[in-house]
Amino acid sequence: MLPLVFLSCVVAAGVVARPPPPAVEEPQAIEIDDTYIIKFKDDIPQDVIKNHTSWIQSTTKYNEDGTVSQGIRHIFSLAFDGYSAVLDKETVRQVRHSPEVSYVNTVGTSIPPKTVLTLADPAPGPQIQATNRVTDDNFNPELVQTDPYKGWNANRISHRDYKASNYVPGPYIHDGYQGQGVNVYVLDTGINLAQPGFKGSTVSHGKNFVRGTGPSDINGHGTMCAGVIAGNYAGLAPKANTTNVKIANDQDRAACDDTVAGIEWVVNQPGNNNMKVISMSQTGFTGRPDVSTAVAAAVRKGVHVVVCAGNFDVDACNTEPGNAPGAIVVGSVDAYNKFPTKMTQPEGTNVGKCVTIFAPGSKVPTLSAKNISPDYRYWAWGTSIAAPQVAALVANQLSRVGPQKPEEIRRWLVKTATKGQIVGDLRGTTMAELRRKLVIVGDGACGKTCLLIVFSKGTFPEVYVPTVFENYVADVEVDGKHVELALWDTAGQEDYDRLRPLSYPDSHVILICFAIDSPDSLDNVQEKWISEVLHFCSGLPIILVGCKKDLRFDPKTIEELHKTSQKPVTMEQGEEVKKRIGAAKYIECSAKNGDGVREVFEHATRAALTNTKGKKGSKGRKSSKCVLL
Repeated sequence: MLPLVFLSCVVAAGVVARPPPPAVEEPQAIEIDDTYIIKFKDDIPQDVIKNHTSWIQSTTKYNEDGTVSQGIRHIFSLAFDGYSAVLDKETVRQVRHSPEVSYVNTVGTSIPPKTVLTLADPAPGPQIQATNRVTDDNFNPELVQTDPYKGWNANRISHRDYKASNYVPGPYIHDGYQGQGVNVYVLDTGINLAQPGFKGSTVSHGKNFVRGTGPSDINGHGTMCAGVIAGNYAGLAPKANTTNVKIANDQDRAACDDTVAGIEWVVNQPGNNNMKVISMSQTGFTGRPDVSTAVAAAVRKGVHVVVCAGNFDVDACNTEPGNAPGAIVVGSVDAYNKFPTKMTQPEGTNVGKCVTIFAPGSKVPTLSAKNISPDYRYWAWGTSIAAPQVAALVANQLSRVGPQKPEEIRRWLVKTATKGQIVGDLRGTTMAELRRKLVIVGDGACGKTCLLIVFSKGTFPEVYVPTVFENYVADVEVDGKHVELALWDTAGQEDYDRLRPLSYPDSHVILICFAIDSPDSLDNVQEKWISEVLHFCSGLPIILVGCKKDLRFDPKTIEELHKTSQKPVTMEQGEEVKKRIGAAKYIECSAKNGDGVREVFEHATRAALTNTKGKKGSKGRKSSKCVLL
C-alpha cells in the first residue's frame, strides 16, 4: 500500500464520558408552504404506486419561472418509495387518507450557515515549518511532494506537530495522489465554473435541482466549498472529477426534497459507488428525517458521504444530517486546536458523539464565486469549509488504494488522524475506532425508548411520547475498548411490522425487551419477537431485557395486575424465557432510577464485540448478518 503522507485532521480520542453539550437546540428547518414529502407503505405493489403518482402528476402546473405551483416535484426510490409535491389542502387531505400512503411530511429548508468569507492577503506571507509529517507503516519518502503555499490548514493537515502562529501558512506535504479517478459531488448552491482558480482541474455541472435558477453559483457558498477540493490555490484534491449538484437556492437554502433528490441522483450515476464522494455542507434540516434517511441509504449503497456538523454550538446528534448513520460528520477547530464558538469566532461548531472528525474551520483560504479575479482569494470560517477538506482527503485515499466501502474509509480516517489534540472542554465529543449497531425491539410502551434515552442522554423523559423509529449514538467502554454504539429504536405496534425490518441490516446485537409490569409483553417475546429476530438476524447475539424493574413491588401495579389474575414478572420467569429463546444474557433494569441501565449496554457491547459469527474462518462457515428477505 502506498504511504499515507497527508491525513491528519484533528480529532478527540481516548476520552470517554462526558457530560453532554449544553441543552441547546439547532433551529428547526423552515417549512415551505403547501409542499410535502409523501412516503408509500412498504410492500405496496408498483402498479398502485404508479396509479397514485399518475393522479398527482395529472394536477401539475408550473409558474413562469419553471417552479412547480401544483403537482409532483420529485419521485423517490432510494431510501423509500415516495415523492414530493406541491398540493392544495383538499389534495393533501385525500393523500393523507389514501390506504397506500405511510406518512405525509411538510418540506423544510436548511438553515443558512452564514459562513463568513473575507478577503485574504493577495500574496502569501512568511511560512511556519511544522514537523512530524503524517505517515503510516508503508511511508515512502521518495513519493513526497510539497506545495509551498496552501494555507495554514493544509500545513496542519499534513503534519502531526503543528504550532499555530496567527494562522501563518506553511507547506502542504502529499504523495501525488490528489483524487485521480475519483468523483466528488458537491451538493450546495452551485459552482461558478468561470472562477480561474479552477484552472487545470476537472470541474463540471452535473444536475440542478433548484427550479427557477441556473446551475451556476450566485450565492458563493458552493464555490467556497469546491475551492478547497478542486482549486489550484487551495484545493486538496485538484485532480478529482468535481461535479456540481445544485440543491440550494441563491439564498443558500436547500429544500429537503431537493436534497434527497440530489443524493439519489449521485447514487444512480454510472460508475462504482465506492469511488464516489458526496461533500454536503448543508445542515439545519432538523425535524426533517428524510435527509438523514437518504444519506444513510446512500452509504448503504457504497457512496462515501461527508457532511458538515453545523455551526450552532449544539449536539450534532440532535441535528439533520448530523445524526445520519454511516456519514462522516465533520466539526471544526481553529489554528490553536480549540473549538470555535460564536462568542469567539465568526462561526462555531456543533459537537458531541455523532461528530466523526474535526478539520480546520477558521480562516481557511478558498475561492469566491462573486469576485473571479485571479488575484483575489478568500478566507472562510465554519464547518461548511471543514467538511469539503475531509471529502478531499477521502478522495485522495480512494485514488491511492482504489474502491473502498464507506465503513473502511471511515475506519481509516479515524485511525490515521492525529488524536488527543483538542484543547479545552470537549463538550461530550469522543472518538471511537470500534463501531457497533444495536437494535432494540419489544412491545409498544414496554420501556425501550426510555431505556435508550436514559443511557444516551442521561435524563428520564417524564412525559411518555410514543416513538416510531429513532436513532441514538452513545460511547461505551468495555474491556479497555472504546466503542461507538449506534442505538436503533423500533416501533412495537403491529402497524409497523412491515417497516421495522428496515432497521435490522448490518446489526451486531439485538435487545428484546419486555416490561416487568406486563406479563403479556413477556409472552410476546416468545410468540412474536424471537421469531422475527431469528428470521431477519439469525445468529446474532440476543440480550433479553426486563424493563421497569422498579414496578415489581409497586402496590398500584400489583393491584392493577391482580384484577386480571396476573402478577409482575419474576426474575426466575425472565431467566426461563432467556433459556427458551437462546439469549446470551437476561438483565433487569429501571430507566426511571437508572438501576441496571449501563449494565445492559455494556453486556450488549461485549456481546457485539466477541461474537465471532460472520468473521472470516474455516471454509464453509456461513457468515451471520441481518438480511431482508
